[in-house]
Amino acid sequence: MIKLTRISTAYPKAAKNINKKILKKKNLNYNELLKEVFVLGFGESNNITKELSKKNYDCNEIISNIKYLQKTWSKEYLQKKSNKSIILEQIFFYKPNVIYFGNYSLLTKDLLKEIRKLNHVKLIIVFHCSPITSEIEKKLKLADLVITCTDGYKEEIEKKIKKKTFLIHHAFNTSSKKYIKTKKRSIDVTFVGSLYMKSGLHINRINLIYILLKKFSNTYIGVDFPLKNFYYIFTFLFSPNSHYKLFGKLKLIYKIFYILINCRKAVYGNDMLELLNKSKLLINSHIEDTRYAGNMRLFEGTGMGCLVLTDNKIGLDKLFKINKQIVVYKNLVDLTNKIVFYLKNKKKLLLVAKNGYKKTHSKHNYKNRVKILDKLIKKNIKSYEKNLF
Repeated sequence: MIKLTRISTAYPKAAKNINKKILKKKNLNYNELLKEVFVLGFGESNNITKELSKKNYDCNEIISNIKYLQKTWSKEYLQKKSNKSIILEQIFFYKPNVIYFGNYSLLTKDLLKEIRKLNHVKLIIVFHCSPITSEIEKKLKLADLVITCTDGYKEEIEKKIKKKTFLIHHAFNTSSKKYIKTKKRSIDVTFVGSLYMKSGLHINRINLIYILLKKFSNTYIGVDFPLKNFYYIFTFLFSPNSHYKLFGKLKLIYKIFYILINCRKAVYGNDMLELLNKSKLLINSHIEDTRYAGNMRLFEGTGMGCLVLTDNKIGLDKLFKINKQIVVYKNLVDLTNKIVFYLKNKKKLLLVAKNGYKKTHSKHNYKNRVKILDKLIKKNIKSYEKNLF
């Protein structure tokens, strides 16, 4: 039996909300609290380890940024005070053969140095699927195995770290089908996502959200806008290197403040699934730096029975049949026209949504994704054991 420990983080605002909810359940022990967290359905939750457990893995999950959860673990399992990090103490305790880092930032040189001393650890995996900085590059090099979620990031990571990288697309938790409404959906258009201004990753998204708020009334436009953005806006406004002229900058700033005044809060986990369950159309937008399709919202939207309208990226046609299971837009005018078209043509909307739903539930589920991961783990453990002798 392979023992695997997955170490991850919840999205910062989701982690804060989760922490508040479990603080109210101080009568529960660590394992009971962990189950409560998984019930909330944030991000990948325990979907990967749940499927690996069915393949005879002994799995443990550590969610490093949910403070009360980690504090409870320390109280229950640490026999004495330690100057070592809690993550390292948890690795000592669970004695995994495989450590799967769901967030690159958790893998540090100091932590790796300690892990490499442990005879029971045979494989260190890191998953990463976002823009790659020099800092991230250094972190990825520390792992034995790197996994990413699009062909584009796979190519980029392999080029930068000179190490074989493996593609496993995001997936949808098909047990979420309990939410699915087949008939009445009360919200016409939904968008849920972040606006992150550093390096201009979401400049196009500003225009998209602004148009949705201006043109359509029966919507839920939920935006996460980190406070750091005000610093990035300020530097952008006064940067002489920007290709935007002063009028263009001011126009963009106006749109940002219009969005902040008129948007709603971003929602996470089951709250987001419940929102998608009420929505007819879900608008998806990849970040500007990627030319390849594969963000989480594609699978969450189709998996919850929405018609997903997305920007057209390379590889999207390998995941879904265009205009049959998912619909693409070329630009904001095209997006607006297609929203109007599908809201008027309910039968076509329902047909595409139904087809997308079927594709995600049959193909883009964790059972299928974990088959790939299982093979990778077993193959790499065999290589490790062979090199010992």
